[in-house]
Amino acid sequence: MASAASSSSKNQVRPDIKDLQASRMDLPVRRSARQRRQERILRIKECVGWLVMLPLCMLSLMAFMELFLKASLRGGLLTSGECQWFAIGAIIWLGLFATVRRWFVILYVFAHEMTHLFAARLFGAKIYGWHVGWDGGWVDTNKSNTFISLSPYVVPFYTVAVLLAFGVASLFTDLHQIHSMHLGSLEVPVNACKIMHYLVGFTWSFHLSFTLAVMREEQGDLVRNGQFFSVWLIALLNLYLIICFLITASPSVTWLDVCACVNARFSAILAWGWQGIAWGAGRAWEECRTMFTMAQNWKPNP
Repeated sequence: MASAASSSSKNQVRPDIKDLQASRMDLPVRRSARQRRQERILRIKECVGWLVMLPLCMLSLMAFMELFLKASLRGGLLTSGECQWFAIGAIIWLGLFATVRRWFVILYVFAHEMTHLFAARLFGAKIYGWHVGWDGGWVDTNKSNTFISLSPYVVPFYTVAVLLAFGVASLFTDLHQIHSMHLGSLEVPVNACKIMHYLVGFTWSFHLSFTLAVMREEQGDLVRNGQFFSVWLIALLNLYLIICFLITASPSVTWLDVCACVNARFSAILAWGWQGIAWGAGRAWEECRTMFTMAQNWKPNP
């Protein structure tokens, strides 16, 4: 895991020539101003993490558990072919991860750095070079932001590749149709749709397991964006990715159901909070009234 863990800590941001020339003017002052600005941004991100990311993640998790139970008990989620093949792929990868994950480290490093690279290109950054190896990897670019830094922890690179490949294939053939594959004298029936669900489960489990393993160690990507903010943002976005899988596998669950569940949990928490505040205020008022009555009736001893 050392190789995978070091992959994100070696990302480099190369400034443009104009930035280099400007930085030579009053360098100590500019560095001090940039450092203070970065500290303010990190404090703001930490506040956002506490006030937005953490509560929204908890609400979304409760909504997911409620919808998962609903889809399992009433919608037949666990008996659907999509869920079963997805689960088979995920379980097979977890077995490989527990035994021979070192064989796959370089595949994770490649996915990690390629996600950095594509995210940087999406924001118009220049790519000067990149490296992937057993000792880790890096991307040399002139721009970085929260999305570029944290995208490998959120975007399952190989899952996206599988979905794109089967999406293109669906333009030319019916994925639900059973095709025959000849292996010598044997004729093997092949269902492309089941293979897709299997590969999605395998690759997404690959992404999640390595992401959790890497995040256990200190990562430069997380530190630069604030550890607390980054962890809860990654958790929230991965949770919504799981909800996407749930909606795809269960026709009885929609995004409207997700929004309704989150809103219901939020309203319930607000109601509990208001009841707690009202109860505390009532008790405080009773105590104050009792103390005031005692003060009125108090008489000095003769």
